[in-house]
Amino acid sequence: HFMEFYFCTDVIVEDMVIHNSSQWTLRPSYSSRLAFRRLTILGDTIGINHHNTDGFDPWASKDVSFTDSYYEAGDDCVAIKSGKNNDSRPWESDCGVPCENIYVNNITCAHAHGLTIGSEIASGIRNVTFSNVRIHSGSPVKLKSQCGRGAYVRDVLFENITGYNIDGAAVWMDMQYGGGSAKPCPES
Repeated sequence: HFMEFYFCTDVIVEDMVIHNSSQWTLRPSYSSRLAFRRLTILGDTIGINHHNTDGFDPWASKDVSFTDSYYEAGDDCVAIKSGKNNDSRPWESDCGVPCENIYVNNITCAHAHGLTIGSEIASGIRNVTFSNVRIHSGSPVKLKSQCGRGAYVRDVLFENITGYNIDGAAVWMDMQYGGGSAKPCPES
């Protein structure tokens, strides 16, 4: 990953150009009150170097914003995630920490898969707003998970989303993403 934040609070990242991240570019995890703004994320849009080069992937975090930015790197522009529940790293598999209060506004996603919820949603996702987003290619809106990996997705607003050169469905849902099924979280 290019920039990860674990268990951080009150962080601002702004006015940066990020080129050719090797994997997920911005990944706040188990963090709160973070703002990412006026960023340009660029990378290969085809070939082997564009796989898993997501732009903004908040994971089990809350009160996080991604605004006034540009992404062009060939994978998910934004992917909201909340836990995997079968990972050997305890902080990745912890169930019960949702991703919540996420605000994405005034973003351009070029050569991208668009705005994604998942595929890791084992701890739930709630109160997400996507507004004023321009998506050039791919499917603008995706919801994806696996049997056993999901919890809930609540209160997600898509507002003023514009798709250009759509390749596939405008809204795409796949609850068998990646094939197979994941080990469910234990009942509490």
